[in-house]
Amino acid sequence: MRQISTTDDEPDPLPEKKYIDCGWGKVIFAQNYETPELLIREVCEEPLGRVNSAVLVDDPHMVLPVSPHKIFLGPYHTYRLELNSAISTAPQSENLNIRAYNPKTDLETVQRIYEARQMNPYGEALAEGLLEKAVEWIVVEKQKTGRVVACAALVNHEGIDDGASLWGVVVNPSANIPGIGKMLVEYVIHAARKNQKSYLDLLVTTKNKAAISLYEKLGFKRLPTFVIEHKNELNEPYFIGPPPEKKLNIHSRVIIDAARKRGISINVLDETGFYELGFGGRTLSCYESLTEFTNSIALKYCDNRKLNRKVLAAADLKVPIQAEISTLQEAKNFMAAHTNVVIKPLKGTKVYGITNNISENSKLKYGLRKAQKYGHRVLIEKTTEGSRYRFLVINYKVCSVLKVEVPYILGTGSHTVVKLIEKLNRRIGGMYEGMHIPLDKETYGCIESQNYKPEDIPSENTKIFLRESPNLKTGEFLENVTDTIPNELLLVTENISRTLGMAVLGVDLILPDITKPENYTITDCNERPSLAPPHASEVVDEFIDFLFPQLLPNEF
Repeated sequence: MRQISTTDDEPDPLPEKKYIDCGWGKVIFAQNYETPELLIREVCEEPLGRVNSAVLVDDPHMVLPVSPHKIFLGPYHTYRLELNSAISTAPQSENLNIRAYNPKTDLETVQRIYEARQMNPYGEALAEGLLEKAVEWIVVEKQKTGRVVACAALVNHEGIDDGASLWGVVVNPSANIPGIGKMLVEYVIHAARKNQKSYLDLLVTTKNKAAISLYEKLGFKRLPTFVIEHKNELNEPYFIGPPPEKKLNIHSRVIIDAARKRGISINVLDETGFYELGFGGRTLSCYESLTEFTNSIALKYCDNRKLNRKVLAAADLKVPIQAEISTLQEAKNFMAAHTNVVIKPLKGTKVYGITNNISENSKLKYGLRKAQKYGHRVLIEKTTEGSRYRFLVINYKVCSVLKVEVPYILGTGSHTVVKLIEKLNRRIGGMYEGMHIPLDKETYGCIESQNYKPEDIPSENTKIFLRESPNLKTGEFLENVTDTIPNELLLVTENISRTLGMAVLGVDLILPDITKPENYTITDCNERPSLAPPHASEVVDEFIDFLFPQLLPNEF
């Protein structure tokens, strides 16, 4: 709000323009409003799905008491970088290219990145073509593939003052190229200077320590100002505190959040992931995405890998060459016939106890012992070479496909292996809740097998793999590739779902070449697949529609 003058001088007249409508919401400049009431009215005039932000609020104690039921103090720090008149050089990278956003080619990828980060208003603004002249959208893409991995918006304060602000900085952690965020922010600084702006502001949540550290290293200084926002469903977590299900993992919470928005009652039974959904006199018991709709026989088909393979093979579906073993000699005999093998527990649908890429006797012995920790019955399989794809089936239809990669780091020429892992953990931890690459025996073993030590400094762009197999908890790179999958593979996966009698199912296929879908191999079937990002939010809605079809609109 406007400051009260302490001199006899007449205050400068207020500018006619008091805010910038950026598409995702208004950036409202509080100093341009004469009274708290006028400021609050502007903040609360907010279309559905948008978030207005009143920035540079000097005296929040004068505003909040006026309408505490409508507005709240946003959990943000405000930072400012004073820009000199010289035009800096744009940052350069051998792996990355920075350019202006192209709505014809970039929309879908950018939307997915924003959605995965739960920053939906930005993605929706782009989807609806709400591209204001004052807003410059900037993207970062990989040089080799041209795939967008980061995005941000530079808001020029046209008609307000001679400054600018940085909004919507988002990076896809699966890109796994160090320094993407820093390069993007440096480019925005360069663009603001080129536009002859005197300063660049930004907001950052108070808990985002990594981003705060980056901004301060780049010279940003914290301002003693605050942000006020309107209470709506998008920023609800900021003003109501954690909900009862906050202690549940992300795989349960994404379903509960979607159910609550549809008017479905929630009853959390246990913090390990059990809950009940109720609507219209019906109550369904759930454990993450596993529900009472999955019968016990179908569950056994997934829990027993040997039985699973037998059932699928009987339906003429392609499964790996496999045998049950109990001794090291049996394992050696199988490896002698197939050269490279995988050892896994007979029971279970997760990756616990699995050792991949075994071609030596020492590793064979280790893999057998590891698998036997999860049960005395052990399977050995011929390794299937190729890329892994994770299919999500709901109501016997494929609704999403992720490409899954073993986590790796890229050398910078200046950071040790351990430091690069720490940086990677910060990036993936921000997007995939609960995922963390541990510095354990498996990680150290992978590093040493590639002739590196934890304290070594790998040269720039050197790729070092960190785990034997991808895992949602101990590390994996995920990329949503639903729109690139051949129709033949969708039909195969839906056939797998029907064969096992499971309407909700996760299926991992390995393919040497995605353009040759007939060469697939089924590696795993999961009875409670994750619906969390990077799956699109529509996936959870499809799951809710499957559980409660009465919520679907009637068609006449």
